[in-house]
Amino acid sequence: MGAMKQLVAFVENIPDNKLKGLAPNAVPGTIHNDANFRLDLQGMTSNHDWNLQIQVNYGCKITSLRSVAPDTIAGPVIVNHKAPQTPAEIRALFKEKIMRKSGSMIPSQPYRGMPGHGNKLESRKK
Repeated sequence: MGAMKQLVAFVENIPDNKLKGLAPNAVPGTIHNDANFRLDLQGMTSNHDWNLQIQVNYGCKITSLRSVAPDTIAGPVIVNHKAPQTPAEIRALFKEKIMRKSGSMIPSQPYRGMPGHGNKLESRKK
């Protein structure tokens, strides 16, 4: 199975209980993971909404993605703390972000707009 299909499968297989009921004071960290990806709560936005991102794990079994670990590959998805989206809505938002980025190979377009996600690929190419 290709990288994109495995990423979509990861999103589809995130248990509902991991996508609902985030505490208002939730601590940033990994919410769900497998051998290739992890769903991370990066923290809270200035509006106190949750910032969720899917990142590539070190040691990823998908060879085409190993070079981008630990970069974000899907997201961010911002979950409203006052009226949280349903698990199905959160999955749909992740899939929408994946589809937007998939105009070319996934590794060429990891998300680089969040603090701590500098231009690692660019620095490796030099």
